[in-house]
Amino acid sequence: MENKNLITGIDLGSSKIAVAIGDCKDGEINLKSYEIEESVGIRGGVIVDLKAACECISRIIQKAEKNAKTEITSVFIGISGQHLHSNNNEGKISLSTDQEEIGVQHLKEVIFKAKTSPSSLGLEVLHVLPSEFILDNVAGVKNPIGLFGKELKVKLTSVIGITTAIQNAIRCVHLAGLDVEHVIANMIATGEAILYPEEKDLGVGLIDLGSHLTDIAIYKGEYPAYLSSLPYGGENLSREIATRLHVSLKEAEEIKKSHGVCLRYLLDNNEEINFGKPTAKKIRKLELVEIIEEKSEMLVSHIFARIGNYLPLLGSGIVLTGGTSNLVGLKEVIEQKMNLPVRIGGIRTDLIANPSIFQKPSESMEYATSLGLIAYGKRVRDKEKNFPWEKENIYDKTIGKVFNWIKNFF
Repeated sequence: MENKNLITGIDLGSSKIAVAIGDCKDGEINLKSYEIEESVGIRGGVIVDLKAACECISRIIQKAEKNAKTEITSVFIGISGQHLHSNNNEGKISLSTDQEEIGVQHLKEVIFKAKTSPSSLGLEVLHVLPSEFILDNVAGVKNPIGLFGKELKVKLTSVIGITTAIQNAIRCVHLAGLDVEHVIANMIATGEAILYPEEKDLGVGLIDLGSHLTDIAIYKGEYPAYLSSLPYGGENLSREIATRLHVSLKEAEEIKKSHGVCLRYLLDNNEEINFGKPTAKKIRKLELVEIIEEKSEMLVSHIFARIGNYLPLLGSGIVLTGGTSNLVGLKEVIEQKMNLPVRIGGIRTDLIANPSIFQKPSESMEYATSLGLIAYGKRVRDKEKNFPWEKENIYDKTIGKVFNWIKNFF
């Protein structure tokens, strides 16, 4: 029988599918089980082989259930992909008198004034995220309910995605025998796991350097003000190494991990690297660095093009996550280009009650998104207990987004 305090998060990534199960009793998250498998049937964040992806999810859920000694029936899923993007909007309503108390209905009205309608058919709003309320020209209002005023404004960010991509992810999980409680953009879940509230308040950039994608989120407050995705990742670099050195992609990945450096001044020597099977080959380290340096600078330039206008807002600098963030020297390349402090992200020390369940901190980062999904799910469930209106899933009609937004925000 399923424990009602359990929350399960599934990160549907292009290189890996990661599952984490947390027991959220007594206000804490106790991690009960976690599993990871190489992703099958997902490319660029979207389902490309329904059967293969479904089988992969079924296998990993069975392993997680066995370790947790429980049955899982519903999950929070995290999705990514270049199809996800954000729009910023403002809404404004006038109240009848300055003695009118602001209630939930006023919030719904002002949000509908601000909400973004997808610019073309086939798109839908996945998240409606608040930035701030402005009450009678007083900015920075966090919770206007119960206050008096004559004019209420809201600034919000809408996260929009391709309807079929979202539906295919849901269908895949359904075919694996699971209900979907909510669909969450991966970068929002990852931010829950590794960013501290004070970082978000000061402004911080979160960059997930994955295998197939580079996902970007700009925070100025509790929720992202900007989301974007680039079709470049660590595999692009590995393919460039494979092409130039005439080796397999697997060998190129091994060379990159063992000897890869992004900046030539970080080289400790220029000794030869032996590689290539069955025919042995050699290359100087400097030649490898030149390949990596060229492609990493190109990637960072693409990132800069997306977030350059936001850099003055990032008082907390930039946080990196994803496997490619461990490439020696990449942190320094980003620091030089952005002229901001950069750190490699780690799981928040206050996120789970039993962090020692992981053998080493680097292992926990493989589950950053799925742990963030648990934290997000806990907040959603806690808020739902205190609100009387009907629960609707995040991927339902826009009114469901508004209800969920109000529940999650307050």
